[in-house]
Amino acid sequence: MVSEPKQLIQQHLLQYLKGEVELFEFEDWFMPFFWNIENCDAATQEMAGRIHILISEMSLGDRSVESTREELAKAVRPFVSSRKYRTRLSAPLIYWADATPGVNLLPNGVLPLAQVL
Repeated sequence: MVSEPKQLIQQHLLQYLKGEVELFEFEDWFMPFFWNIENCDAATQEMAGRIHILISEMSLGDRSVESTREELAKAVRPFVSSRKYRTRLSAPLIYWADATPGVNLLPNGVLPLAQVL
């Protein structure tokens, strides 16, 4: 079962990946959340830490926006439920393990790439 904090991170990150919000808007939500995760489970802390590192690398100029976006999509991969999860930004489809309410998945559980990029 996915913890509530982890699910919140995934939902907000999906909004960014779908283009519903800009990266700075995700950061504005994420950073205060990140600094208050000490009581969350280890998997949530690890996922949030990875996201924080990626954003920091981009902010320092060590990573491009495109690379950051791709790695953010990959960052949640190890932390989703046991169903298959695969992200391939160069492919026409992105597979999400957990459907988020309001996300239009194809019948086989695939999120069309156009809905993400």
